[in-house]
Amino acid sequence: VVLLSDVGGTSNVNGVNYVLQDGASAFADGSNNASGTYAPTNSGGTDTYTAPGPGSVTQATPVLTSFSGNMNGTWNLYLVDDTPFNFENGSITSWSITFSVPAS
Repeated sequence: VVLLSDVGGTSNVNGVNYVLQDGASAFADGSNNASGTYAPTNSGGTDTYTAPGPGSVTQATPVLTSFSGNMNGTWNLYLVDDTPFNFENGSITSWSITFSVPAS
């Protein structure tokens, strides 16, 4: 699932925390987004993640409910910075997944 793609501005973003939830507001394009709850948002088309990533992924309207498989399995987070500026670098200091499973 594409969580964020081609959203936000071109300025550095520091110290933000995002919660991703289907049905929330999408990330604003062209501006830095404050900490908060947002829907997965892909403002671009196809995203290409180099190995060991999944390769080319096209999800114009990503949703978290498209996750499938074992919740207790191994999860991977793949990142791509496709900006044309070569002087950028960044890091993610932590990430986690919490599942909300409806009662049957």
